[in-house]
Amino acid sequence: MTTTTPNRRGGARPGAGRPKGVVATATVARRHAEEAVETLATVVRSGRDEGARVIAAVALLEAASPGGALAHRIAEIARAATAGLAARR
Repeated sequence: MTTTTPNRRGGARPGAGRPKGVVATATVARRHAEEAVETLATVVRSGRDEGARVIAAVALLEAASPGGALAHRIAEIARAATAGLAARR
């Protein structure tokens, strides 16, 4: 049963949805994904800061594992490691 009451939420209604011509964020991200991965890989290989290399490595792992469970655990370890490095300075 469909409701045509204008005050109800949901369904097609005038003015609803993304305005024409606006590009979705996911579309923009897909356009730049290859370059982003290449940049992360470069930072992992030759970044000057150890923290930056760890963060870039975690980002690459996150991208490679859609569930993200592995990357979340690695991120925890990385945070602990970088906190330890900062405490030594």
